[in-house]
Amino acid sequence: MTTLLPPAYSTSVETLFADEPAPTTLNRNTLASQLAEKLTQRILQGEYPPASLLPAEQAVAREFGVSRPVVREAIRELSGRGLVRVINHIGAEVQPINTDVLKLYFERALHADPGSWREIMDVRRVLEARSVALAARNRTEEDIRILRQLVEIMRRSANKPADHSAADLRIHLEIGRISGNSFILHLISSIQDTLVLIIKALHAELLDDSLPVMCKLHEEIVDALEAGDEERAVDAMEVHFENALERLEPFITRKMNREYRPQ
Repeated sequence: MTTLLPPAYSTSVETLFADEPAPTTLNRNTLASQLAEKLTQRILQGEYPPASLLPAEQAVAREFGVSRPVVREAIRELSGRGLVRVINHIGAEVQPINTDVLKLYFERALHADPGSWREIMDVRRVLEARSVALAARNRTEEDIRILRQLVEIMRRSANKPADHSAADLRIHLEIGRISGNSFILHLISSIQDTLVLIIKALHAELLDDSLPVMCKLHEEIVDALEAGDEERAVDAMEVHFENALERLEPFITRKMNREYRPQ
């Protein structure tokens, strides 16, 4: 039987330097959290792969020497982390990797401090530079064809801000896919989902003469990718972000001034 040790036996820094001695008894929530960590490690190590079911409550309770209510509480924690999905009368199904937790992190940061959009954009800028560099190495003729189609959609959507912004966002996701680095793609996707309302609102307010500039900047990125020129691709992406930030800064400042103007 696998046992769950109480905090009194922990050698963590927090325990060694705590002002008060650690308690020697555990309440149900503490046991449930420990059990959730044990099960999380097994999921991460692949012992319980995606789409598989966790062992039945009774089996888990017997293995770890805890009650079934503790097991249920631990599974609720795993569900809250997005690691499992509880299916009534069936069990807890292990979920595939997703970006929900990342999206929640960026969304909470933005809601807590609307001004944090600049820091989020800085993160995206670093990711996009690496993404486009890798894409310049890995692109295929089919990849370039798809990107040029998206640029053409941007060009034809001057009077359709929603279509224009959707094509713009899709280009960056496609470049992330072409990079071959799934972590970069997931991070870019999560940040995009956080900023998507801001980006769409900006597209809706852009002047007609701004849209051809945006199309041209994206076209230059695609040209560099087609040539397989990493340095040129990164430079083109940097120019694009400089242009985007120049437009975003006054737009968001106006928006925040309207929304947070003292009454």
